[in-house]
Amino acid sequence: MNKKRLLGAALVLSMFLSQTAFADASTTQGRTAYKDLNARTEIYAVTQTPGSDYPYYGMKWEPKGGVLYGRTDHGGQVGTGYGLANEAALENESIVSHYYGTNDMTNSYDLEYWSYIYGKALDDGEHGFLVYLNFDGEGSDCARVTSGTFDSRLTSDFAYLNTLTCPVFLRIGGEVNVWSVTATPEQYIAAYRHIADLARKYAPNAALVFSPNYSSSYQLDVDTYYPGDAYVDWIGCSLYYNQYHQSLTGQDAFVGVGVYGDPMLNVQQTVNLAALRNRPIMITEGGSSNHHSGNDISSWAAERMQKAYSFLPMVYPQIKAMVASDYGSPYEVVDYTFYDNSVVTAAYNKAVSSNPTLLSSYNGTASYYTKLSAYPSQWSGTVKLAAYTYSSDKLNASMYIDGVWKAASMDYPYSFTLDTTTLTPGSHTLRINFSNGAEKTYNFTV
Repeated sequence: MNKKRLLGAALVLSMFLSQTAFADASTTQGRTAYKDLNARTEIYAVTQTPGSDYPYYGMKWEPKGGVLYGRTDHGGQVGTGYGLANEAALENESIVSHYYGTNDMTNSYDLEYWSYIYGKALDDGEHGFLVYLNFDGEGSDCARVTSGTFDSRLTSDFAYLNTLTCPVFLRIGGEVNVWSVTATPEQYIAAYRHIADLARKYAPNAALVFSPNYSSSYQLDVDTYYPGDAYVDWIGCSLYYNQYHQSLTGQDAFVGVGVYGDPMLNVQQTVNLAALRNRPIMITEGGSSNHHSGNDISSWAAERMQKAYSFLPMVYPQIKAMVASDYGSPYEVVDYTFYDNSVVTAAYNKAVSSNPTLLSSYNGTASYYTKLSAYPSQWSGTVKLAAYTYSSDKLNASMYIDGVWKAASMDYPYSFTLDTTTLTPGSHTLRINFSNGAEKTYNFTV
């Protein structure tokens, strides 16, 4: 079983072996899904109803409010047998994911067989289920898919998934933009659509996810691999934000690591692609490695995880699901396992507990972050606020009312509470100042 889970980790590692680019307008043909790197300095209010800035696309299993969040299953030794090693960590989460690729489809163990691992999470009726239908042979698998090599297994697997009552998501051929064995857009699209057609027929309740890596190989445009709106319910993204690359040095900006290894930067191309296609976003896997070449870098990983889970759904409300990678080994070059890493888990839990948009059940409800530009200008009672501006490091933030300092916040998500009953009736000015010089001001009345 450990070998089974390490296979999934190896797939994640392999995505970084091909040369990747810090995608922006210069590396994207036609200036379509390029990165927009403005600081996005903004103040948000926590609300119980969506503001006019909240997007809803009506896609399959898209929450009308709140963000599904969870992690990959982690198979391993549990007591005297094998099962879900990170079961306890999943208890308050709302989605679990499982790797199942073309290599699996050629052996005797089908998707239902592996349910003794992920099934424990689904039994509670609180978790959605994300299946990674990986092309283990990358581009070389496309012809095998379209020729029907895997049709029999896929048909039975989809029939099994159709018996589940929870939300099901299928990520088909993930990370095509960083495959080392490449495929032409035509080859990939044909293979993706072949599987999508089978899924629509035998698992019609499953949502289909097109999910590239956060950054593409040099001068490769993700748009050219898009299978078409009829075949895509969600835009996915493998979103990693590491301190070090496992093989390249001196190219941090190019591969999106170090100071550039930031979730708020690395998600940009996906955000723009999703906006072009009017689709919700799912972070299908990701995180920050807490070990590199045997060295413990948990403090880095912890800060990046806290940042991601504090700010991503706030700044980008089209992100409706977030799945963290939770597997690996400290003996590998990188390791994303964090259920048993107290430093990263503490930071993750801190961010999760302070984020009112995250759902502890797919049946649950959550609050919204609304930009003050979309929030009523007449305020009463207690108003909960949070602020954001891009910075590679943590900042100090200060709240001023009518030019008078009122409070400071020195940790993500830079939250403040304003008791309007302490203010005189009439017009007032709110200003948030950050220690890097960024600021945002809004007027309101009491």
